[in-house]
Amino acid sequence: MRSDDAVALATRTEVDPSSPDPEGVRPGWTPPTFSFSNRSVDIDGQLIRYVDEGEGPLLLFVTAGTGSVLWRDVIVRLRDRFRCVALDVPCAGPALAAEGERLDFGPPSRILESFVRTLDLNDLTLVLHDLGGPVALGTASRQHDRIQALVVTESFGWPLAPGRCGGVRGSGLADDHLREVDRTLRTVLSDRPLLLVFGEDSPKVKARFPERWRERFPDAGLLLVEGAHHFPMADAPDLVARAIKGWWREEVFAA
Repeated sequence: MRSDDAVALATRTEVDPSSPDPEGVRPGWTPPTFSFSNRSVDIDGQLIRYVDEGEGPLLLFVTAGTGSVLWRDVIVRLRDRFRCVALDVPCAGPALAAEGERLDFGPPSRILESFVRTLDLNDLTLVLHDLGGPVALGTASRQHDRIQALVVTESFGWPLAPGRCGGVRGSGLADDHLREVDRTLRTVLSDRPLLLVFGEDSPKVKARFPERWRERFPDAGLLLVEGAHHFPMADAPDLVARAIKGWWREEVFAA
């Protein structure tokens, strides 16, 4: 349920996907197929754009560096059953870390935390992709009572070895944040249902990321998308959406 304060803060503009982008309504790089209503909310002086589609149990989609557009084909398949919220997290792209510096997950995690509090989002199923995992799970350590379940897509929640591991430059990540995320996964989130979604041909599968998740969550479900790489939600949106629906019904709703 949205709070009255959240509704007052949020603004909504209907977007015609066939027309040019009105200034301030939709980023110019957004594809024409991204035909959702555009919303925005002020978080600590920053305008955060997000989509909020459908009604039902709440799914919060979090990625980093690419934006909510990644989930468009899955959201259109889930919004008849779920409320799907997906935001563009600022300060979260790997390009923002200068050469030789470590990417600081703290600022985007705090923005996401404020976003969740402002919209009063509860009973969340977090749907995470790539660096959006460490960003959202950093928030989870402080708001674990709001989180009902996890869907992890091509992501991780622990410090990585130096060099490239699973396609990620481990030496460029903030180990303190990742150690705290790992502690959170092993403690306050350890009893949450978890669905893992990976591309069968992904470097993260070769680096055994699914096995590392199952060390922490032995009962986690696993969907390996045949022929997919780093973006299984784009390669097979029907399959991914069906998997989320079935898993949520059996492992979250029935729990």
